[in-house]
Amino acid sequence: MRKVRYLLFDELNEWNVVDVDSPQSPQKLGVSINALAEETAAALKEIVGIQQKAEIFVALSAESCLVAEIEFPKQRRRRSMSEMLYALEAQLPISGEELVAAFLGGEGRFLGIAVDFGWLEALPLALERQCLPVYGISPMALLALQAVPTSPSETDFSAILWQHNEWIEAFLFEGSRLREWTHINASDVAIDRQLAYWKYQHGTSVTVTPRDMAADLQESARSQTKHNLQENEQLPYIENACRTVDRLLRGKADPWIDLCRGPLASKQKIHSWSRPLQFAMIGMLLLLVTLAVKMYQEQADCREIVQHADRELRDLFEETMPGQRMPVGVRARLKSELLMLSGATGDDRIPQLDSVTPGLDNLLRSLPKEVRYRLVNIHINEGRHVVLTGEARSHGDVDSIAAHIRQGGFRVEPPPSDIMATGGVSFSLDAVDEDATKNEQQE
Repeated sequence: MRKVRYLLFDELNEWNVVDVDSPQSPQKLGVSINALAEETAAALKEIVGIQQKAEIFVALSAESCLVAEIEFPKQRRRRSMSEMLYALEAQLPISGEELVAAFLGGEGRFLGIAVDFGWLEALPLALERQCLPVYGISPMALLALQAVPTSPSETDFSAILWQHNEWIEAFLFEGSRLREWTHINASDVAIDRQLAYWKYQHGTSVTVTPRDMAADLQESARSQTKHNLQENEQLPYIENACRTVDRLLRGKADPWIDLCRGPLASKQKIHSWSRPLQFAMIGMLLLLVTLAVKMYQEQADCREIVQHADRELRDLFEETMPGQRMPVGVRARLKSELLMLSGATGDDRIPQLDSVTPGLDNLLRSLPKEVRYRLVNIHINEGRHVVLTGEARSHGDVDSIAAHIRQGGFRVEPPPSDIMATGGVSFSLDAVDEDATKNEQQE
């Protein structure tokens, strides 16, 4: 179902409505602007249709708005909204607590546009109860003016006189900045008075561009005034306002003045930037899902690392303490054993355990096969220091055993031997594996 867009505007103290996509045919609601908000919302819902979805933008007539210019000393700091509102209050015949205002300008000079929200406050909520959300509230004249790009004139001051029905919206520009907005009768006398006032106020003549002005009024004003009137521009007032609202509702622009704030703020307002916000929320949701998946993968990796470390600790415990029962806290047990070792030796380094198998194999291969002897004891210390205790027939046999061991790469001290009472000799050979010693020194 296509969503329709309507501009609800007050004219001659009566509510009117126009389809933004068909601005040539505005309709009267038949409801006064002073009627109950619920009555206005019901009349608009009847035009929109029960099943139709709609976006509503409210436009106010110049009679409903209060306009004044305020000035501040030029300072770098940004003025707060409350500070600007109280400065505007001093120039208006109404208390600031009863106003909703917005401002145009900068550099210490602002054009303030306000509305007494008392008669309008209930309308946004009443429309939303009819499923007609309000996207913004702006003056109708400024919506029309925003649709037409304005370029600075050759003079300092220029004006646009835009006729609509029996009234003229008069805009005064200084360069490209809007300085004044006033609402006058569509007559040559009113035009002459307004232009004369601007000339007196600013001390210079004003270049005037008429828009959608009746031909007889333009000719009469040109002949009866001394002011510079340019050629008339045929720019329909309501159609240009609808053109601006179309851009606003599609998020292509921001209104110059948006009074949909404070007491007039929509309670369920969907701003023109709701679509980009939805995309941003979807992006954030996708990012959160991606992060959740990544965290789950990281958790699985961390769990695997912990399990691998636990297996290594258990293997280390079985290697260093064979035959002992596996404790519940393997790491705490190993740390306790290391502290005990540190207290006993003064060194908290774990001693390196060297295998004696290579040294024993080399020793056994070096022993002579043609000599008869008996080995009583083989003691290997630190994998390289070997002490052989045994018995042989003679001292020559002992020397032969020592010589063969030297050929196997061992350094052997002259072996002591003793004659036994039963015959033969006993010996004790002290040998050091030189290959193992060289490898240790290189490391």
